[in-house]
Amino acid sequence: MVMRNIWLRRNEFIFEGVFKSPSQVIKATRDELRVFQLVQHNAKQTPIPRVERGAVLWSRPRESFVKANWDAAMSKKDRKVGLGVVIRDEEGEILVAAREQINYLTDSATAECLALWKAMEVCRELNFNRVLFEGDAQVIVNAVNKGDEDYSSYGSVIEDAKKLLKAKYGSSCASSRSFIFTYRYSLD
Repeated sequence: MVMRNIWLRRNEFIFEGVFKSPSQVIKATRDELRVFQLVQHNAKQTPIPRVERGAVLWSRPRESFVKANWDAAMSKKDRKVGLGVVIRDEEGEILVAAREQINYLTDSATAECLALWKAMEVCRELNFNRVLFEGDAQVIVNAVNKGDEDYSSYGSVIEDAKKLLKAKYGSSCASSRSFIFTYRYSLD
């Protein structure tokens, strides 16, 4: 704070022709310090409001549909990613569980994108035709549901997902509403 006020004193003298004595600089610094300490004290005593979402539980897909939940976990230190997919029927019974590990990947959005791709591959291989894909990566869900071309670092995977959906189901992602965002703890 002292250095900042010395710098401001200099600028006022050069650009505005106003001279402040060293005692004025020290007084201004003390005043700013008191304000800073007061704000810090109040910030510690003011509780940060927590957003309560309530318990979000897994919800069943519509009749004759399956739901493919997909997720990615990452260790940036080890540069490894784990992809996971669980597919359940309308009764909540697990039909398929799949996982994959990928090395040398450190981008979480790309990892989530690849988890979605893994879910789509499993559904295609098992010939599931009525699928809802549910994941906790809102940026990925929004990107797939958008009709526009995606130019992000993971955009090529998004575009492949859109093409696969269109080829398999004959519709665009935007109109199919097959991709759903959910909060992380509801994937249990």
